[in-house]
Amino acid sequence: MNLNQKFNDALMALISIDEENDEVCLIDGSKLSENSIELKCTHKFNYLSILNEINIQRKHNHLETQKISHYQIKCPYCRTVHNGILPYNETLFSEKINGVNWPPSKVLKTKKCQSIMKSGKRKGEECSKSCIGQYCSRHTKLQLKWSTNQLCNTILKNGAKKGEKCDCKCKKNSDKCGRHILKKSIKTNIIYSI
Repeated sequence: MNLNQKFNDALMALISIDEENDEVCLIDGSKLSENSIELKCTHKFNYLSILNEINIQRKHNHLETQKISHYQIKCPYCRTVHNGILPYNETLFSEKINGVNWPPSKVLKTKKCQSIMKSGKRKGEECSKSCIGQYCSRHTKLQLKWSTNQLCNTILKNGAKKGEKCDCKCKKNSDKCGRHILKKSIKTNIIYSI
């Protein structure tokens, strides 16, 4: 085997190893945890590893030729500059470091909202707004609203939806909507004193 063929074989072996290790942090080589961060350049890192790296980037380095602003970060792997900072994660790192993981308004939004539009000209399509988690801020609020509101589950006895659940919002301190709350006669227990 000549030298070029050996080099190509070694290169192909490295490429196949890289394809198998897609779920590895590119900073410390450990397996990616569930709260890993994926930057817009598609490189993935564990939260604490990238947090420590960005903390180091914040300190002034005279050898660095490319200056970044206060709310920008550099990918430690490809050195691409991203506008935004890491999201604040209280469970992993409780300290709020300005320009690294705080304020929340400057967070790097790398994911797309997965909520499906229910009405309008985009009905049936995904929202696709940039977000931090699974849903954008608007759909997160809607998810919280719908999870706290209970729906009346009385089965309708007549009408167009006969045999289906009512699905109207319940009244406060009740498990039924205004239409299905039983209107009980008010009986008072009064003890007469002499």
